[in-house]
Amino acid sequence: MSLNHAPDKLKASFTCPKCHGKEAIVRRVAISTSHLTSILPLASGKFYGVTCILCGYTEFYDESAFEKQSKKAKNDIQITQEA
Repeated sequence: MSLNHAPDKLKASFTCPKCHGKEAIVRRVAISTSHLTSILPLASGKFYGVTCILCGYTEFYDESAFEKQSKKAKNDIQITQEA
């Protein structure tokens, strides 16, 4: 899955843990890694921010971790289909 499709996937699968809303806004966010290293030493500095339209609750997903997980899921599906 390319990074261009990641916001669509995050938006489609979103359910707010606070209000259970199903609609969200997804944005790419870049944060200076110098500010992150003390909190998240492995963070790439690039994230997806997913915000619930109803209540404003926001979750952040590390872009590189999301990309790796998406590739793994795609490979797992392909292996299952070939079996």
